[in-house]
Amino acid sequence: MILHGTYVKGIGRAHQFGEVYRPAFGCPMVATFNVQVDGSITGANPTKTMNLTWPDEEPKPVTFWLCQINGHWAWAMRWEGTKMPETRVEFISRRPLPEYLKKEPLTIEVFERWSDEKIRDWGREKYQWQGFPWLSHQRVDSELIWRTIEPHANWSGASVLDVGSHYGYHSFRACEAGAFVTAVEPDDKVRIEGEVIARHIEMQDVRFEKSIEACPSVSDIVLYLSVQHQWDPTYHHLTDKIRDILRHTRKVLFVEIILPPLFGKTYSPEAVDGMIGGQVLSTYRHRMRGERRIYKIEGKAC
Repeated sequence: MILHGTYVKGIGRAHQFGEVYRPAFGCPMVATFNVQVDGSITGANPTKTMNLTWPDEEPKPVTFWLCQINGHWAWAMRWEGTKMPETRVEFISRRPLPEYLKKEPLTIEVFERWSDEKIRDWGREKYQWQGFPWLSHQRVDSELIWRTIEPHANWSGASVLDVGSHYGYHSFRACEAGAFVTAVEPDDKVRIEGEVIARHIEMQDVRFEKSIEACPSVSDIVLYLSVQHQWDPTYHHLTDKIRDILRHTRKVLFVEIILPPLFGKTYSPEAVDGMIGGQVLSTYRHRMRGERRIYKIEGKAC
C-alpha cells in the first residue's frame, strides 16, 4: 500500500513515552511523527498487535504497520479506542526521522507480510548459506551462531553493523532484540533479496547498504561472521582487518571464521586465535563447509 501525506504537529507529549514500546520492539522508540495522509492505513494487514501500557492507564491493544517514509524506516501505530481520524497516522522509529521530512511531501510505503504459501514458493532453492526457519530445507544452522553471540552483548538500543550480512539472518535477529541495524552486502542480487525478506517475511526495519562507506563510522556492535575467507582465503590480512574493524567498534566485535584457512593451510587454529585475539565463544562443525570458530573481542573505538 502507498499513501501520500504531509507532516502535522502533535501536542508535544509523545517523547515522554518512548519506553512504552519496549515490549514490542525490544528498545525505547522515538515517538511520534504525525502525518496527515490521503487514505486509511487500516486497509493494510498489520505487522503485529500487542497490549501496551501507558502511565496511569490500563493496558490496551496497539496495532503496528512496518513502513518507510520517503525511504526511512518507521512504524505506523493505532491503539484501540483512539479518537484520531483514520487519515491521521502516528509513526514511531528507532532513531529520529530527519527534520527535513517535516517540510516536504511524504510518500509512505506500508509493507505487508506475504502468505506462508508465497514465502514457501519464493524461498525454494534459495539461501544455501543461511538457515531461516521459514525455509522448507535447512542446510545450515544460523540459529546456533545467534544463540552463541546473543548472551554476550546488550542489543537493546545498540547500533549494530553486520559486515557481509548476506541475506541478513543475524541482522534480523539483532533487530528483533532491539538493535538499530545496518547490514552491508555488496552483492546486488543478494542485498535486494535481503530487503525483500526484511519487508515481506521477517518484517524487521533493517537498513541494507551496498558498501561500508555508506554506514556509520562507529557502531556499538559489529558482526563479522564468515566473511574473511571470501576475500582473503589464506588469512594473510586477517590481523590488519581485525585491527581496522576494532577501530570502528565501540563495545564488542563478533567474528566467525573457518579453521584452518581454506587455501594454503598457512595458519594453525592456534595461530588464528592469536591473530584475532579476544575470547573464543564456540567451535563447531558447519554442515556444509569445515570447522568454524566464533570469537568475542572488546571494541577499541571511543
